[in-house]
Amino acid sequence: MPQLMKYYELTRHHAYAGRSYDISEAAGVAYGFHFEMERLEKHNPVEYAITKRYLLRYVPEGATVADVGVGVGHYSELLASRGSKVHLVDVAPRLLEAAKERLAGAELEQ
Repeated sequence: MPQLMKYYELTRHHAYAGRSYDISEAAGVAYGFHFEMERLEKHNPVEYAITKRYLLRYVPEGATVADVGVGVGHYSELLASRGSKVHLVDVAPRLLEAAKERLAGAELEQ
């Protein structure tokens, strides 16, 4: 019986693997656009401080960086201020626009 159950679980999940969904708009809405604006500084300051410390330690000044899941650009702003060329990547166009506004004048690509 356990083998049959294992097979069922694998095939059940495999059936969904081939489907694709357009989540680009839903991501920004479901995640909460306004929450994302202040998520790190207000709600997760320790995570923000630790991540910034690692970025400063391991990403050299002037590096080319892809910020995948950029959100509104908190970390991209830090990297751009150190001369990095930042590529913005996010499934939500609204968040990408917010990041571009936040980083106006920096060398960005998306």
